[in-house]
Amino acid sequence: MGLNNQFWKILRVLTTNSCNYECVYCHNEGQAEKGKGEMITVENFLRFYHIAEKTGIREVRFSGGEPLVNKDTLKMIEWLNENSEVEIGLATNGSLVNEDIAQRLGRTRTMVTLHFPGVGNENYYSVTKRNWKSFEQCVELFDKYDVDYSFNYTLFPNTIECLEDVIKYSIQKGKRIKLLPFLDSNFSNCSQQYIDRIKVDLSSLRCDYQYFDREGVNIWTFSSGGIVKMIDSPCYKKNIELCKEYGEIRLLPDLSLMNCIFGKNVSTNDKSDEEIQALLNELFDEMKSCEKVIVAQKGKI
Repeated sequence: MGLNNQFWKILRVLTTNSCNYECVYCHNEGQAEKGKGEMITVENFLRFYHIAEKTGIREVRFSGGEPLVNKDTLKMIEWLNENSEVEIGLATNGSLVNEDIAQRLGRTRTMVTLHFPGVGNENYYSVTKRNWKSFEQCVELFDKYDVDYSFNYTLFPNTIECLEDVIKYSIQKGKRIKLLPFLDSNFSNCSQQYIDRIKVDLSSLRCDYQYFDREGVNIWTFSSGGIVKMIDSPCYKKNIELCKEYGEIRLLPDLSLMNCIFGKNVSTNDKSDEEIQALLNELFDEMKSCEKVIVAQKGKI
């Protein structure tokens, strides 16, 4: 039984809840428990992918935790590259990228997003408690092996002083960067004050500006080749229509499923493939409004 899937196109696979960084903020993609060391195997990934494939999934994104902590993540990416036509994404802090990993990613169609919280040792360490050199080495390897990548920066209030240097670095290097609002469980719009200022500051520079209303995306393009993209979060206004542009089903490391990072995960333990397919239908049907998703998830284990 397939889904009447009008917008649900992304399967996000959280291949582990472990991470080798100690960032002062972490979305962790809705995972309630961090650092438990759970890992999704290739076998389990393929089982859930083949079930979700029937829904019309067009993109698979791998994240975590730090997905490269799970050595099977690359095998999953390579399998998709060889055996499917879906878009493939990987979100990583880049610290575990070496020559072999960069080469293997460069041979696939994977679009990598690299967490970029600050420029230089002081700012980078203040956010991650790790060395800036690992970030620079990752960028060099991605460039060397023609990996398709861009940067992500989260508008977290306590680290916002890093933003100006991050944007300058990205523009000067001719790189793409996406600015993401910080989301908390209270739906508080803590990033809005920075979003308004960023729009003014970037628009004052020599660049081309576009706004795409349906996707809620602001894009500034610079002559260096640098591109700054900023997403309007549907969560702040509980805009379910905008949410549909980014709608994801999340497969967590314990093999539970989520349709919203603010909802609860739903167990798939002891469920057959047919029962998991029915659960996917149910999760999709709940995507009518933010309130319906969150209320429906409260009663699930």
